Amino acid sequence: MADQQTIRQIHRRAFQPADPGPLDGTVVFGLSQGEQLLLWSARRWRHGRFCWDQVEAEYKRLAGPRWADALLAWEEALDLLHQLPSRTPEIRNGCDSRLSPAERALLTATAASLPGAGGDPSFLLARLAPPAARPELAAALSRVAASLEDCPLPLRGPAPVAADSERRVPAA
Repeated sequence: MADQQTIRQIHRRAFQPADPGPLDGTVVFGLSQGEQLLLWSARRWRHGRFCWDQVEAEYKRLAGPRWADALLAWEEALDLLHQLPSRTPEIRNGCDSRLSPAERALLTATAASLPGAGGDPSFLLARLAPPAARPELAAALSRVAASLEDCPLPLRGPAPVAADSERRVPAA
């Protein structure tokens, strides 16, 4: 028979909320408000634009005066990502607290697309889209980042920088 102290410890462990994981952007609870908004809307979009009026209301509330620009550009980016079934990124169910590698890459590429962010999103765009779709995807993500001025997106970890061999040399 277990003593009272052991029973209390078991009880405490059983009723403590689950550890949300690291607050580094790998779980929903570790994301900024802007990242959560983008992730949540991407997951709603992926599942048939479920309750899209709620998504629009959250953009109006959180994204500032350019909320419609941000939402339209985000929808354009998601459309581009899903045009080729062989490259469809994993966008998880809305209840999943973890981020897929594709979701993390999409959020980081969006943050790196903001002018002055100090990052180069080209490496991440290569993970997300075929070469022909990358310029259009980069432009859409840049519009998203620029439109979310009231809801900043942090650039987590070292920003990916293109290798010297990947940098484009201007034509003479």
